[in-house]
Amino acid sequence: MLYLQKLKILSLSRVLIVLILLTILLTIFRFSKQEKSNYNGNENEFVCSVKDFKYSKDKTTINLQCDEELIGVYYNSIDLKYGDILNISGTLSEPSNNTIPNSFNYKKYLNNKNIYYLLNINSIRTIGHNNSIMFNVKNYISDRINEIDKSGYMRAFILGDKNYIDNYDNYKNIGVSHLFAISGMHVSLLSFIILKLLKKFKYKYILLDIFLLFYGAMILFPASIKRTLLFLFIKQLNDRFKLGFTNLKILIYVAIILILFDYTIIVDVSFLYSFTCVFSLIYVGDKLIFTNRILNVFKTSLIVFLFSLPINIYYYNTINVFSIIYNIFYIPFISFI
Repeated sequence: MLYLQKLKILSLSRVLIVLILLTILLTIFRFSKQEKSNYNGNENEFVCSVKDFKYSKDKTTINLQCDEELIGVYYNSIDLKYGDILNISGTLSEPSNNTIPNSFNYKKYLNNKNIYYLLNINSIRTIGHNNSIMFNVKNYISDRINEIDKSGYMRAFILGDKNYIDNYDNYKNIGVSHLFAISGMHVSLLSFIILKLLKKFKYKYILLDIFLLFYGAMILFPASIKRTLLFLFIKQLNDRFKLGFTNLKILIYVAIILILFDYTIIVDVSFLYSFTCVFSLIYVGDKLIFTNRILNVFKTSLIVFLFSLPINIYYYNTINVFSIIYNIFYIPFISFI
């Protein structure tokens, strides 16, 4: 019996190595192929649906799903809903490259998301609405948030939209912006509430998974929520069928699956932060356990800081050593609230 168990673990390890090598080769090949836009740049009439939008003082920025995804900019007031279908007149322009070496490259950032054009909107006409349950629920939640909270924090924690937090750049500068990303903390809280409500229901875990998938789709599946949900589902299968995967192996399988489905995710900053932080806590954090709660919080903050340091340096050219101290206070406070 012990021999068969060891053979099973060895076989799974070999499969994992093959999958990692295959993923690396496929990713290199797909990055070497230049993706192209469906547009030639001369179009001026579009029919698109609204994926997301942000109001600011002088303009409205809209994530549009047309023949491909576009970022629309409109300099007049307009009342939008998620799922609105719009007839748009405007002109296409390519995003600008960075003018300062090693600074943020907006064009490269959008191209990695398969967005190749900005749409400068001249006129908009609403011609319909996608009446799916997902859009209706999201619009209802958005309207309720607007009624009871103007600060933007509730919108960030529920819908993952950080655009309305006025001082969000300050959180980025002190190194705690990760607390506003929809991730494991949010999923754990939602799961706890749902399982409590359905504690006497036989198929509560199936309903939980359906709800979490719906929630992920509603907030457009950011990289952190993809990682969290896929990790949860594989862990459920692991526990159900006694596959013997460690948390570290589950995390690696999650990364492989996500990269195979969307290779551009490896240059998504939220993906890199999410996996780096979770990897560090699994690989190092689980081996350092303190009885003192304060020491455990400090340990978590220090490990996350050290492992995410290369990402901060590469993408933002900054190091904030005080983020270790800030996280000691912010992580327990935000988690408790």
